[in-house]
Amino acid sequence: MAYVFDNNVPLYLQVIDIIKKQIIAGIYRPGQQLESVRALAGEFEINPNTIQRALQELENQNLVFSQRTRGRFVTDNLDLIREERYKMSQVLIKESIEALYSLGFDKEEIVEAYKKILFEEE
Repeated sequence: MAYVFDNNVPLYLQVIDIIKKQIIAGIYRPGQQLESVRALAGEFEINPNTIQRALQELENQNLVFSQRTRGRFVTDNLDLIREERYKMSQVLIKESIEALYSLGFDKEEIVEAYKKILFEEE
């Protein structure tokens, strides 16, 4: 998969975001082993040191853990994954609302717009 990176944001932060989204979305399942640093570097087409830095930060956030000589694994902590999913949803919703405000929508119009989208798709 070809990733498009933003030159204004450090690469390792973008890699953290991508892997975190993959964990939250269930692409990486709880307890699943991640690919090696070299394999991930090849997939992302970036330096292994950048991948290492991103994985270290994901370990600091307890989303992944290391097992000596075996590699890195996704956390089994489903509550943590749900919490991260919720946090990410709040960021996306706030960004969406801010964008709508910048277009001149008021609160009632935003609520109606969300309702229309949510209930039309059913």
